[in-house]
Amino acid sequence: ARFSVSSQDAKLNGRNSVQDLCAWLEDQNGGVRTYVEFHKLAQGHARENPESAAILALLGRVAARFAARYEGEPLPVDEASNAIVAFRELVKKAAAMTTKSADERLDFANEIATLDIGRPEMLEPSMRH
Repeated sequence: ARFSVSSQDAKLNGRNSVQDLCAWLEDQNGGVRTYVEFHKLAQGHARENPESAAILALLGRVAARFAARYEGEPLPVDEASNAIVAFRELVKKAAAMTTKSADERLDFANEIATLDIGRPEMLEPSMRH
């Protein structure tokens, strides 16, 4: 199943796109559609925010990988709960990275480039619950 993001759903205030996505994510239920929509929003914000483009695009890919795993399949409640908690932590950490040095942002981008929130062993210890 494919989902679309309405322009109304995608309205964010634009002050800091990573923080906006963090706030948006707090209001989501954590189902597969959350990750599909997050991916689309992150990709759009990456095009509009060159200073955060890499991190936004990579966060979008993390969400897309998770959504792809469950496309057309049921997402177990426990896994959905654990995944949304881990993903919210990741996006919060990304929001904090926006004020860090270029080297710190690059290190963070490298950390999340292959991250899989559906596999707890892939999360750094501070993001495991």
